[in-house]
Amino acid sequence: TIGNFRSALFKIVKDDNGDDIQLSHGVYGKLIESTNREVRKAAFKGLYSVYDQFKHTMATTLIGNVKVHNFKARVRNYKDAREAATTSNHIPT
Repeated sequence: TIGNFRSALFKIVKDDNGDDIQLSHGVYGKLIESTNREVRKAAFKGLYSVYDQFKHTMATTLIGNVKVHNFKARVRNYKDAREAATTSNHIPT
């Protein structure tokens, strides 16, 4: 999942002061608010280029989770996964 991406996967980019900084989710949040367009661009490309490398893995994981939710709903006699997810909270569907 996205939470499992480690900083080691991300590139080293320049911050507002021109210093090298290891990109991470936390650092990205600060860099993307920079007034320097090049800093924002490097941060964006550095983060999302890693996500792009794993897009098929993330899609497969999502599909697997959807199938599990649909299966559980079906075997528990719910109309669909949404009904199964909201019934325990007494939310009408």
